[in-house]
Amino acid sequence: YPDTTIEATQFANPSVKLLTKQHFAFGFQTSDGESVTAGGGKYSYNGETYTEHLRYHVYSPVVGKSIEFKSKLEGDKWTIKGVMQLGDEDVKLKEIWKRIE
Repeated sequence: YPDTTIEATQFANPSVKLLTKQHFAFGFQTSDGESVTAGGGKYSYNGETYTEHLRYHVYSPVVGKSIEFKSKLEGDKWTIKGVMQLGDEDVKLKEIWKRIE
């Protein structure tokens, strides 16, 4: 999926993730318009596992961490599932993205 723009389909507000051959970036605004969440860095992908290596993020404790996702691609729909550790808590992540032009 290099050089691609995709958006999450499960949220009320659009979320966008940009992928190049080595880098990713994402961003979304809350429904009340009060805040924006964004981050990015490098990624690796082997066909089944997609790993984000966070180099910047609005929540600084995750900078420098890597998140490994199981990846499934069906046509223009990309589903990734993983677990992110925030302090002592494991946060389950499931993102469903759709490729856009």
